Amino acid sequence: QSRPGCGVTVKHFACNNQEDNRMGVDAQVSERALREIYLRGFEIAVKESRPVAIMSSYNLLNGVHAANSVDLCTAIARKEWGFDGVIMSDWNTTVPEDGSIPWKCVTAGNDIIMPGNAADAENIRKAFEDGKLSEEVVRMCAGRILNLIHTLTAKKKKYIVVKNLPEFNFRFIIGFRHIFCRCRARQPVLGGESCRSRILSYGVISQT
Repeated sequence: QSRPGCGVTVKHFACNNQEDNRMGVDAQVSERALREIYLRGFEIAVKESRPVAIMSSYNLLNGVHAANSVDLCTAIARKEWGFDGVIMSDWNTTVPEDGSIPWKCVTAGNDIIMPGNAADAENIRKAFEDGKLSEEVVRMCAGRILNLIHTLTAKKKKYIVVKNLPEFNFRFIIGFRHIFCRCRARQPVLGGESCRSRILSYGVISQT
């Protein structure tokens, strides 16, 4: 991570302690054990090494999928530890019928659902239309992803969430994985546009 263009992802957050049925196992852990044993390593890594990303785990923790957990992704990682990077899901965590719920990943503060299936985009779009998912939360996730892109490409411009725009454009959800991957590889995005201009054109964030 000390080298330009490189970033560390800490995983799997949290209590990913078995491989058998790891997408369905429900780890039952007390608050004390969770903080003193299972979260302690993540806390040290976040506070002392400042990784650019955290990957949430497949398993449930006390009845809630890690990728859907507001307590893990927002209350603990962001608010308590001060983590300001991106949180992403493990691969296809939303695919099983009883897996993580895509729109709940977003509300939890899980910014990227990997690998980004069409069904995920539809689920998120529907939740937004039904009022389950707020515009502000979606914009916050988009802003954090763009900040990561600029961190990894050594561009130190900061982006913030734009609020109270007259219209909210949801087109970015469909192509966001493509945009992120192409920008990470420093390649043009769709017709030669830069990742910054492409995402800014969606009206999601604004450059400060």
